[in-house]
Amino acid sequence: WNNDRPFIIVSHSQGTFHARRLLEEELDGSPMADRMIAAYIIGIGLNEGLFGRSLKTISLCTGATDSGCVISWNTFTREGDPAPGVGRLQAQYRDRFGTSEGQEIACWNPISWTLGGGDVPATTNLGALPGVAAPGALPALTEGFGAECRDGSLYTDKPTSDAFELNMFAGGNLHMHDFDLFYENIRVNAVARTEAYFAAQ
Repeated sequence: WNNDRPFIIVSHSQGTFHARRLLEEELDGSPMADRMIAAYIIGIGLNEGLFGRSLKTISLCTGATDSGCVISWNTFTREGDPAPGVGRLQAQYRDRFGTSEGQEIACWNPISWTLGGGDVPATTNLGALPGVAAPGALPALTEGFGAECRDGSLYTDKPTSDAFELNMFAGGNLHMHDFDLFYENIRVNAVARTEAYFAAQ
C-alpha cells in the first residue's frame, strides 16, 4: 500500500508482539522483505532461535547499517532484575518449539549498534528525550547514559534529573524509556541505515 517504497518497522511493548507476527506471517520469505530497511522491535525480548525457525529469511542485524534485519532490546537499571520476564519468554519459546536450543534473548546496544558486547560509555550517547512536556515538536534532548548488554538485557543508569519524568517498573525495569533514553542514537541510526540501503540499490 505504499507504492513499493522501502520502509522501516518500529514497535514497542505489545506492539512488538504484533510486529513479530507481521514479520513471521507476512514478510518472511516475501518479496516485500527486500524493501524492509530494518525492524526496530523493542521492549519485548526476541529469542535468538526465532531466527532460523519462525524467521527463516529475516535475520538479526549484525552491523550499524545492515538492512532487511531486526534490532531489539529491553532496558533495565544497572541493578535491575530481568529474570522473571526472561523466564517467561524462554518458557513460551520451549512450549512453541519443543526445545531450549536458541531460547537465549537477543540484545542490541542502541548506542554502539552491536549485538551484545560490553559497556559503552555515556559519551557515545547522542542524547535522550526527557519525557517532560515542553513547547515545540519535541523537548530539548538531555544528556544520555552509557549502556551494556548482559545475558540478553540492556542495562543503563537510572535517570535522577528533574528533567526526566521517570516511570520505572518493578525490578528496575525501564520499559517505558526503551526509546527515549537512546532517542538521538536511534534517529541517527535510522537515517544511516536508510542511506546505506539506497546506496546499495
